[in-house]
Amino acid sequence: MSRPIREIIRDYWANAKKITEGMKFVLLSSRRGVEADGNEYVSMETELTAEESPLPSSLQTLLGAKKFTLSSRSKWYVDKYDKAHAASFESSPKVMSNRCTIRGRSWLEELPGQPNACKVTYAVEVEVKILAFSSMLEQGLEERMRDSYSKLAGQLGAYTRTESFRERQRHR
Repeated sequence: MSRPIREIIRDYWANAKKITEGMKFVLLSSRRGVEADGNEYVSMETELTAEESPLPSSLQTLLGAKKFTLSSRSKWYVDKYDKAHAASFESSPKVMSNRCTIRGRSWLEELPGQPNACKVTYAVEVEVKILAFSSMLEQGLEERMRDSYSKLAGQLGAYTRTESFRERQRHR
């Protein structure tokens, strides 16, 4: 029996640690709550530290930062996946959090005639306020994000073939 895609997506994001290749993942906080309208949500605060900084060496020297840590806050709904209930996130490098921010939302859309398939839509905004480096950083972040998002379908497929995924399914 096949599972609805929304359950697969929910389980996939619940295991965020598995998708952070080459980075140290730290969960700072995780909270479940219920909004006034009864919608249950999950919110998290995390940090990802890259083994190799994506910043140009000149900017690393200027900022005095050899390590690159990205602090993130995210929120998603437990049983709602449409645009009105989009998952959201805001991330900033620790070293320049007031000058560089990545904000985004993602949601699922049904595909007519395909009950076990969906379209995932991402809307992402990159804001950099560093004179002389803004364009370079924005372009670099955009390139990395596009590359990362292009790998999601493959990572989701790989995750659904893991023992961890199968174990979670047995306990449903």
